Amino acid sequence: MKKAVRFLVACFFGMLFFVVPAGPSCAYSTAVSSTSRLNMTDDPGGFCDLRWGEPLNYVRQEYRTKFIGYQAGLAKYWALIPDAHGEMYLRGPVLAKACFYEGRLVSITLFMKGGFDERVSHISQRYGTPKRYEGLYTWEGKYTTMIMGQDTKSITLLIISNALKHVKG
Repeated sequence: MKKAVRFLVACFFGMLFFVVPAGPSCAYSTAVSSTSRLNMTDDPGGFCDLRWGEPLNYVRQEYRTKFIGYQAGLAKYWALIPDAHGEMYLRGPVLAKACFYEGRLVSITLFMKGGFDERVSHISQRYGTPKRYEGLYTWEGKYTTMIMGQDTKSITLLIISNALKHVKG
């Protein structure tokens, strides 16, 4: 399972390396063009108070952040969210990996502990029935795609802005 999660994340960032040009910024509220594949009933548009397209400068002013590095044109930061207020069924402080493209928020990765099936069940209650592929669960909404998997250490939830699918040079 750990390999499947790593493979998925590597494919996502690999796709960005070949698809995301160094050209002008995209419209961060761009919706998925085909609704036939959508299975998310309530699109989060980000996580907690972090919304897709939010400027990096704003996030750095509002949250404690630490720069991780660059990968495939994305600037990666750790962001400490003081209280998740039950979002994704998390409470209290949450350390999230936030990725920015051209200075705008495009993805958030959460690492969680606990029962995997219970997490999938809770998130499904709010966001709908996920699609399943080799132990990974996906929810695709108009503005957001979420992918959940687990390895021996933790549960990983990757929350991605669908605007990345529509970046044009």
